[in-house]
Amino acid sequence: MNTKLIRLFIVVPFLSFLTALGQVEIVPRWFDAQDIITIRYTADQGNAALKGMNTVYGHFGLLTDQSTDSSDWKFTVGQWGQDDPQVRMNALGNEQFEIGYNISSFHGLNGQQQVNALA
Repeated sequence: MNTKLIRLFIVVPFLSFLTALGQVEIVPRWFDAQDIITIRYTADQGNAALKGMNTVYGHFGLLTDQSTDSSDWKFTVGQWGQDDPQVRMNALGNEQFEIGYNISSFHGLNGQQQVNALA
């Protein structure tokens, strides 16, 4: 089985860039921490490094008011390099994968955090 881990890094200013490439889509496009979102990934777009994979995993975090910079992810979900069913993206066929979740519960927020971006 072909398996690789993908690190989705989506910061609001780059969202339109990634969407323009057709590689990553977030539905709904505008959301807050209480919403349920769906992240769709197209493996044959961008550098196509995951083209032909049967299984794709995400590694998700948040940038909050406590983050010091764009690499200081908080409330990270997913074990890097591990077969983690919680972040396994659903294969839709035609190089399409998606995962849906409620931001607040998925990341274990308690309502005290200010979420600035998905990472």
